[in-house]
Parts: sequence; structure tokens; C-alpha cells
Amino acid sequence: MKRRSFITSTTVLVAGSMVPSQIIAGYKLQQRQSPSDLWRKSISELASLISTRKVSVREVIQAHLLRIQTINPRVNAVTELLSERALAEAESYDRRHADSRIKSPLLGIPFSVKTNIDLAGSATTEGVRALINNVPAQDSPHVAFMREAGAIAIARTNMPDFGLRYHTDNDLYGATVNPWNSEVTPGGSSGGDAVAVATGMVPLGLGNDFGGSIRYPAQCCGVCGLRPSRGRIPSVTQSTSRGNISHSLMTMAVQGLLARSIGDLRIGLKAVSRSDVRDPNWMPMASFSKLKKPFRIGIIENPAGLGLDDSVLAGIRRSASIVEEMGGSIEGIDSSGLRESANLWLELIATDIRILFLNGINELASPAARKFVADLLRLNGDANLDRYVQSLARINGIAQTWALTLQKYDAIIGPVSTRNPFKVGFDVANEHSAKAILDSQILTVTINLLGLPSVAVPVGIHDGIPQSVQIVGPRFHEGVCLDLAEAIEKQVGILTPIDPMSKGH
Repeated sequence: MKRRSFITSTTVLVAGSMVPSQIIAGYKLQQRQSPSDLWRKSISELASLISTRKVSVREVIQAHLLRIQTINPRVNAVTELLSERALAEAESYDRRHADSRIKSPLLGIPFSVKTNIDLAGSATTEGVRALINNVPAQDSPHVAFMREAGAIAIARTNMPDFGLRYHTDNDLYGATVNPWNSEVTPGGSSGGDAVAVATGMVPLGLGNDFGGSIRYPAQCCGVCGLRPSRGRIPSVTQSTSRGNISHSLMTMAVQGLLARSIGDLRIGLKAVSRSDVRDPNWMPMASFSKLKKPFRIGIIENPAGLGLDDSVLAGIRRSASIVEEMGGSIEGIDSSGLRESANLWLELIATDIRILFLNGINELASPAARKFVADLLRLNGDANLDRYVQSLARINGIAQTWALTLQKYDAIIGPVSTRNPFKVGFDVANEHSAKAILDSQILTVTINLLGLPSVAVPVGIHDGIPQSVQIVGPRFHEGVCLDLAEAIEKQVGILTPIDPMSKGH
């Protein structure tokens, strides 16, 4: 497919490269506030400055482009910079805004788009060299909704090949670096967006979550991540799927958001939770529930009894104390069933990979991605139709059990990963390391299996590494999860944006 391009200064960034100074050639930077004052601000703060005309949209976009120019060479989170296109859109909005024709909390807000999400005119590469000319003519639904609200896509962000690792690296763009500690993973697969948000390159990133791909990078990078209920945000990537996707992707993968604050997640979620006829699985759930007192919260401290790092446990207990101070009641719940649900998640995705994707992965993906997938498939054993059908049948019973539990509790708090971010390279070291990572995500992948909403929120820093918990609610109760996460955030504070650190100390 021949690449169609209507922008002239798009720059592809590879590991270790510098963003050319000409990315803003022809645009004189005359900012009334310093760039640092703008890239540090939240969506609501930027919206207020724009609506009161204290800054222009162009100034906001320029400030974030300059931040990317400064920071991205150190972290390699942005893979494509949409500078000329973004600045042209900004100038258009400034002209229209002068006539007060547009009113939106997202007007002029820059955002990033993961490279497995369609953005018209920009290649949906999925981190794979063979797809560099895979340029969609249409935006994915939620990208279109963001742009209709006045938000401006300024960057494409990195991911592992086809999203198939918990670490962000590939042969096309190279590895993304955790800004807190260069020796540990930034997470995957939405690692590029998490790092871009954490370092102030954008206030909001669009990612997706199949097995923790939003929540785990959020934990590793100290930002907030929302994995909404299945059906809340329409999900279509026409340029790669042509409308055909596996059962596991259809039921367990969702589009979601990363931001530095819960308030920013709320603004983004409201904008993208709309209908698009291209996704037949979208659900018309327009309203968002609220957390009401008195409330009861279930706590999972040690998922399935597999163990966890002391600092992760301390973070869970800190969040529980905050909830109790709010007047909520806390009760530990049995998590032994997580072994079965996590095994079912692995069974379904491993079978789909073997039958539908394995040849393509082996032909197109990097050696590291192939190694992790091979180890994952070995953990699952041989696939057969009987096992697959039995796994599908068992999900309903597990979902019923969770539904009954979530009738008793308003939400459940537990770890995202039971372990701190792993050392770079650990995930592909051997089959045992792959199993250790999957064991650490046992609660996280269960949420994907059941299609439930979950919010990852920071609860502090230990030894230079962010600590987080995830808050799980009943299906379509994102509002409850966000309310609880915001209460924790008010006590803990917002950890980012930060400048990258070599080792986190």
C-alpha cells in the first residue's frame, strides 16, 4: 500500500535519535507563558487558559512539541511527531475560537495515539516494520471523537510488536525507557503513551488493554490508567483487522486512556464513550455511576496466594487506610479463584494466537516478541477444540461469581502487578520468567476475561519506583472506580510529570 501523506514535517523517531529542530520551522514561538508552565498543566487547567484566551491553542501545541523535542530522545516514547499537522489544526481552532464557535473541555488539548490505533494519514504499524505503509483513511472511533471535541493528535507512541509483551520494545522503533529508572520496564503494551504522559509530552494518551496493557504501564510510570468496561468505548482498527478479529480480542481487549490525574481521565472518557456503527459490540451506557456512602470495599492483598513484593502490599494497605478514613468499610476477600480465571485467559489467547496469528507473528515480529510468545504458548500446552470450548463455557460461571461479589461490595482494590517493574530483558529470559510475569498479573488478566472496568492509580513511591493499585467495579460502573481512585489521589498526590532519571535515584 502506497503511503498517503498530507503533512510535510512528520518525523519518525527511532531509539536514540534526536527530533530535528525543523519540526517547527516557519512557526515563530512567541509564548506568553513559558513552555514549562504549559506542559506541566492538566487538561482542565489548559482548557481554562484557552477558554479565557490567556494562551492560544497554538501556544499549547508548541509548548508540547518543544517538550517532546527535549525529552523524547532520552525515553523514545514518541515514534512519529505530527508537528505541521498539529500546528495547522491549532491555528484553525484559534481563528474559530476567536468567534466563540467552539466550546469543549478538550479544545486545543494535545493527545497521543498508540501505533495500533488508526489515525488517518499516519501509519498503524503495530510496532512492525512490514506495516510502515499501512496508512488508514479513517480514524478509529474514539480518535475521531477526540478530534471532534477539538483535541489535537500530536504524536504516535511506541509499543511492542503486535502488543505481545509486557515490555515496550520492537525492531522498528527500539525500546522505550522508563523515566523513573532506565533499568526497569516502562510496561507494555501501551508503554509509549504511559511514558509520554508521565514526562509531560502529552496530558492524555490513547492506549488499549488486552491483558493489562494500560494498567501495567500506568503502574510502572506513575500515571493513571483506565481500562473501561467491554462495550463502553467503540473499538475499531480497520486498517489491520479489516473487521475480522479473534474471539479473545473481541471480548477481552478494550480501548482506554492514560493521564496524570483522575480528573483528566474523566474528561477523556466522557468524550470517547459514544456510539459508532462500525463496532457492533458498543453498548449505549451514557451515564456514569457515582460512589455513594456508606460504601463497602473488598481488598485483595495476595492474589491466589502467589506472593507479592512488600512495597506492593504496603501500597494496597495504604489505599485501604484512605478508604477507611473516608468512612468506608474494608473486608478482605477470597482470591483463590483467580488461578482458574487467569488460566482461562491464557487458554483463550494462546489458542487464538496459535490458530489465527502465529504464522504472521513468526514472519513479521522481532526475535524478542517471538520468544515471549513461544514461552507463553509452552505455558499453555497443546491446544485442542475440546479445551477451547470448555474454557468458553466456564467463563459465564466465573462472571456470575464476580457479579455476586460486586453486589456485596461497591468496588474491589488490589494490585495491578504483584511485583515491582521487572528488569529490562527479564520477560524474555526464559520460560520461568514468562510464567513469573503472568503470575504477577493474575488479577489484572481476570478483569480482561470478565470485561470489567478498572482504574490504576498511584499510591506513592518506594525506592524510586511508583507504586499503584487498581480499583475494579461492576460492569459499566467506571464512575465508582474513578470516584474511589480520585479519593486516593487527593491523599497521595499526583506524581507526574517528571524529567527522566537514569536509574531513578
